Amino acid sequence: MMKILKALTGAVKSHWRRGLLGMVVLACSTAAWASSCSGRASTITLTPPAAIAIPRDAVVGTLLTSWIASTADSNWYQCTGTSGSDMAGVAFEPLLQTPSGLTISSGGVRYTVFNTSVAGVGIAVGVSGISACSTSAFRDLGTPNSGITLVPAPWVFTNGCTVGSGPANVGGQAQIAFVKTGPITPGTASGGVLFEAAAVVGPFSTGATLVSGMRKSFKVDSISFTVGSCTIPDMPVSMGSYKASTFTGPNSSSNPIDFSVAVNSCPAGLNGIQYSFDAPSGVINATAGVIALSSNSTATGIGLQLKDNSGNALKYNTNYTLSSYNKSTGGSYTIPLKASYYQTGKAVTAGSANGTLTITMTYQ
Repeated sequence: MMKILKALTGAVKSHWRRGLLGMVVLACSTAAWASSCSGRASTITLTPPAAIAIPRDAVVGTLLTSWIASTADSNWYQCTGTSGSDMAGVAFEPLLQTPSGLTISSGGVRYTVFNTSVAGVGIAVGVSGISACSTSAFRDLGTPNSGITLVPAPWVFTNGCTVGSGPANVGGQAQIAFVKTGPITPGTASGGVLFEAAAVVGPFSTGATLVSGMRKSFKVDSISFTVGSCTIPDMPVSMGSYKASTFTGPNSSSNPIDFSVAVNSCPAGLNGIQYSFDAPSGVINATAGVIALSSNSTATGIGLQLKDNSGNALKYNTNYTLSSYNKSTGGSYTIPLKASYYQTGKAVTAGSANGTLTITMTYQ
C-alpha cells in the first residue's frame, strides 16, 4: 500500500470729497492682489481588481497587483502670481494610513508601504505633478520633501512652474499598488479616501502658500484578498501482491501500476504552480527513482520505483511545473505517475511492502 500525503483679494479702497458745486470726486488706490488659484474640489477614484488570489508562497515585498494609476490631468487648478518669480504646483498628503515599516523599490523609486485593514497586505502610493513646465517623475507619498520648506510634512511637493503675473494650469497623477507585508489573513481591505492633493502658489524663494480649499481627494475601492492554494487529498495506491519469483535479480521490477495525484480547487490568478516529491523513508536509488519501504514493512530486498507518465524515473526534491494549470480559470488537475516494486538486494523475502510519498506545492 502506498499513500500520497498532501504535504495607499485685496480690497479696492475709495474715498470721496464734496466740492462747492456738490461734485463727488473719487480717488481709487492701486489694487493689491495676492497670489491665488481657482479650481474645484473633487474625488478621484482608483479601482483595483475586486478580488485577488495571493500565492501562498509569495515572499514579503511582492507586488500583489500591478500599478493602478489615475488619469494624468494638468488642469486641476488655474493659478496666478503677483510677480515674474511666482510659481505654482501641487502637493499631496497621506490620510488615515500607518507605515508598515516595509519599503519596496519600483521604477527606481523607493516607496513606503502603508498598512491596510487586511493583515499582511500593504499599499504603496506614488504621486506626480503636472504643469505647463514639466511632468515630474512619481515620488513616494510617504517621504516628505527633504530641505524644502514650501509645504509642511507630511505633505509631499511634486514640482512647480513659473506663473509670473499670468495664469497657469497645474495638476497631477497618482498610482497605487498592493504589496505583501507578512503572513496574510484573507479578508477585504476597506476602501475610502486615502490621500489628497492641493495647489501650492507664491514666491517659492521666500515661502509659498498651500491653498486650503479645492482639495482633490483620492478614493480607493475596496478589494478582497484570498490566499491561493490547491487542495490535495490523501490517496492510497493499491500495489497488489506478487510472488518473490517475480523478481529475477537486482534492478528487476514488477509491472507498473498507473495512478494519479489529484490537485483540486486551484484558484485562478496565480502566476504558476510547482510541485516536488519527497520520500520520508529515504531514497535508495536516485537514478532509478527508487525509494525505501516504510519502517512497518516486513518484506526485504525491494523498494518502490516511481516514474512520471512518460516512463522517466521520478526526481525527488526537484521542482516540477504543473503545466496544465490555467491562470484565467483555475480548476482541478492530475499528475499521472507509475509505481512498481523494484529489487534492490540479492534476494527478496516475502512480507508487507508499504511506502509513503509526499508532495509539496509551491505557488507563484
